[in-house]
Amino acid sequence: MGVEEKPSNPKSNFAVTGLYFYTNDVIKYAKSLEPSDRGELEITDLNNVYIKKQKMVIEMMDSDTFKWLDSGTFAALHESSTFIMQQQEKSSAQIALLDEIAFLKGFISKNELKDNLKNLLTYKNTYLSVI
Repeated sequence: MGVEEKPSNPKSNFAVTGLYFYTNDVIKYAKSLEPSDRGELEITDLNNVYIKKQKMVIEMMDSDTFKWLDSGTFAALHESSTFIMQQQEKSSAQIALLDEIAFLKGFISKNELKDNLKNLLTYKNTYLSVI
């Protein structure tokens, strides 16, 4: 089992979307990689190290709940940011507000959340009311 970088004949209909959280071993593993034919260290190779060492946790995301947005080119990044902006305007809510997620997951306290959000304004230029 492993992941492949842009295969011409994919073995499945799944894609690795590019949201990674690594252990502190990541530096050691990255140093062990050899550059690809493009002369670069590939994130796919790093992910395969984690898979081989059985340290990879893979989360399957429901396509009805999650949307994959490409940001590999300026045009794709612009398209992605436009999509997010439109969704936030429709819902009057922020998407993936990292401070809120950190608080809800228990990574930061209520006071830390307040400190982090003091200068952060919502789309409507009002202070967030999650506190």
